[in-house]
Amino acid sequence: MRVIAVGCEYSGVSTLIKGLDDWGKQRGFQHHLDDHFTIPDAFHLSDEEQQAMLDMLPAIKERFQRFQLVYHVRLLHRYRHILLGGFHIEETIYGPRYY
Repeated sequence: MRVIAVGCEYSGVSTLIKGLDDWGKQRGFQHHLDDHFTIPDAFHLSDEEQQAMLDMLPAIKERFQRFQLVYHVRLLHRYRHILLGGFHIEETIYGPRYY
């Protein structure tokens, strides 16, 4: 199963893909799960690192996001079961806000 879930902040996207991951585990599916496409990534970064990400020059933020997208497109081909929160759709919506 390959799912890209999208929604505005606090709409439940992270909860949905976590629930799908748990559901899959109960049925023997091992998903690759990534839900860190929003700037700043609140899951993997400390408060200080999040602020540093927000303070970066727009061109650097854009380059970072492009690298993220390319990396995760490769994962779509590597994993049969993958859950992505936001991904390229989030980039289209939020990109102009950041750069």
